[in-house]
Amino acid sequence: MTGARSLVALLSAIATGSVAIGVVRWRRAFGDVVVAGAQVSSVTSSARIDSGAIDSSIAMLVDNDPFRFSNTPPSVRFDPAADGLPAVAEAPAVRPQLVLKAIVGGPPWSAVIDGLPGQPPGAVVRPGSRFDQITVSAVTRDSVVVRASDTTWVLRFGGRS
Repeated sequence: MTGARSLVALLSAIATGSVAIGVVRWRRAFGDVVVAGAQVSSVTSSARIDSGAIDSSIAMLVDNDPFRFSNTPPSVRFDPAADGLPAVAEAPAVRPQLVLKAIVGGPPWSAVIDGLPGQPPGAVVRPGSRFDQITVSAVTRDSVVVRASDTTWVLRFGGRS
């Protein structure tokens, strides 16, 4: 038993000595570091920004926008109530020619429709999706019900009815 105690005492002494040597070497390596106060120059109101530089920066940002394929500002204002899809600001002048392209998932089903006003071709819709005055009422595995203020369309593959 005394052999085990002496081994533990020896290992403890070696560990303590190693830590002490490490602390001494650490302090010698860095010494006393004194950080001087940073000097900050004041900004004067006479500093002018070149308006041409601002215009060229804006043009560069618009031309290189990685989040917009067309690299132009959107023509339709964003509406968070439209489930992430921009809403149309004006009522459609003519009745849209809606075409059912695909039905995805299920249930709940989603549909891919061409011809929605203010939307690109192949807009993905779900029941309750609104596009100005057009609302998607239902999506089933073989049809989509779309309602406007005075019309109801039942879209099926091969055309609408």
